[in-house]
Amino acid sequence: MVKGGTVEFRWEVLGTEDQTVTWSLEPGIYYKSGTKIDPNTGVLTAATDETESFIKVIATSTVDKTKWGREAVAVVSSVTRVDVTPQSTRVYKGGNKQFKAEVIGPDNP
Repeated sequence: MVKGGTVEFRWEVLGTEDQTVTWSLEPGIYYKSGTKIDPNTGVLTAATDETESFIKVIATSTVDKTKWGREAVAVVSSVTRVDVTPQSTRVYKGGNKQFKAEVIGPDNP
C-alpha cells in the first residue's frame, strides 16, 4: 500500500453464519499516529510519514475470539500497480492458501 493511502480489507469466516470480525493492528508495533484501521469496516489508512515497512492487520471473529487471521501489508512511497494471484479463492476452515503479489513501480519493496 502507498503511504497516505487506504486499503479496505474483507474477510470471510467459514463454519459460522455470523461473518463479522473486528479489525485491529498488531500490538507492540509503533506505527505513526496517522496509521490506523477502522475496527468495523476494515479500512486501513497508512500515515504519509509511516516508517514501518509492513503494517500487520488482525481480523478476529466476533463470535469466537480464538478464531483470527493476520496479514502483513507492505508500505511503499509510490506504486504503479500490484498484481496478485490468484485474484480470487476460498479457504475452508483449517485450510490455507498462498498468494503471490508483485509490486510494479519505482518503490518496489
